[in-house]
Amino acid sequence: MERDERGSVEREGGWGVPGVATVARLLAERWSDKNLITEFRKEQMKVADYKQLRVYNLAFETAMQIFALSKKFPNEERFSLTDQIRRSTRSVCTNIAEAWRKRRYEAAFVSKLSDSDTEAAETEVHLDFAFQCGYIDAQTHAKLRDHYDHICRQLTSMMNDAASWCGTGGELREMASDYFVAGEERESGGASKREQRTTSSYPPRSSRSHAPRSTGPDK
Repeated sequence: MERDERGSVEREGGWGVPGVATVARLLAERWSDKNLITEFRKEQMKVADYKQLRVYNLAFETAMQIFALSKKFPNEERFSLTDQIRRSTRSVCTNIAEAWRKRRYEAAFVSKLSDSDTEAAETEVHLDFAFQCGYIDAQTHAKLRDHYDHICRQLTSMMNDAASWCGTGGELREMASDYFVAGEERESGGASKREQRTTSSYPPRSSRSHAPRSTGPDK
């Protein structure tokens, strides 16, 4: 058994085999740094809008499936289970959208994702009631519960890694949009508006005397 000049690779029978110490060092250098993992994730998945999030798409598709199923619920459930399950499934999606627009502030981002997670858990309870009442079969119940289990796991993952979604110091990691106004345009636009305001004619204000009022006859 031999070692190369760096002492990091052991050789036996002509085949290079990394030593245990070398593997440990490489793993520590490559994966112990959380920033490196964050950069890797950012490169792998660049999201420009909340509709590109897999968790949002899964929540939306599942909500529409439940909406179709709820049409077959009995009329006496119209203002109870039918209404409740529709509201909770849609709230999962709306809270994800709100969280996306609030990611400038990490605490607000996590708060909205937590609300979405809560609505997903509420939906699971409604699904249990629908199954026990005989409104959906066992296979449909298990499938929908599995969907919301995945949704809750994805939301939890986003909350635990909120810093990588929100950025540092409020920096938003999103693609630039065409409707953003450049700094020079903003300056020129602001100057032209100021000129319009100064050149505009305004009706003269009535002159008012600021002299102190007399409180009584002079003595």
